[in-house]
Amino acid sequence: VEKRDVRRKGWQTVDTTVKETKCSVAPLNEGSLYVFRVAAENAVGQSDFCELEDSVLAKDTFTTPGPPYALSVVEVTKTHVDLKWEAPKNDGGRPITRCIMIKLQI
Repeated sequence: VEKRDVRRKGWQTVDTTVKETKCSVAPLNEGSLYVFRVAAENAVGQSDFCELEDSVLAKDTFTTPGPPYALSVVEVTKTHVDLKWEAPKNDGGRPITRCIMIKLQI
């Protein structure tokens, strides 16, 4: 298994002992584009490489969540208001830890 930063010409060996059909490649530099290739080997020799057609951007797979939606007033009095809303449709891949409410007096 080999990797190459698309800004460079040379390949770097990642692992020469992989015996399965999967491999975790680290370290990568966040924000860099990489291509990867793999070859098989037996007692007779090494195969040609199989190379990814597209580059891979090293980035966190998690993102910020989408916005809550369907905000509405449940009850209002002269001293308080009860609000409700629906959780974001997209949690960004991580559990929502809190919602932030900001009051603006007009």
